[in-house]
Amino acid sequence: MMKAILFALFVGLLMVGCGGDIESK
Repeated sequence: MMKAILFALFVGLLMVGCGGDIESK
């Protein structure tokens, strides 16, 4: 469960930091 939560937070930070760079890929 902890890994899932950390993964979700990590993805959230990536989306905010990259500004939607993941969608471009």
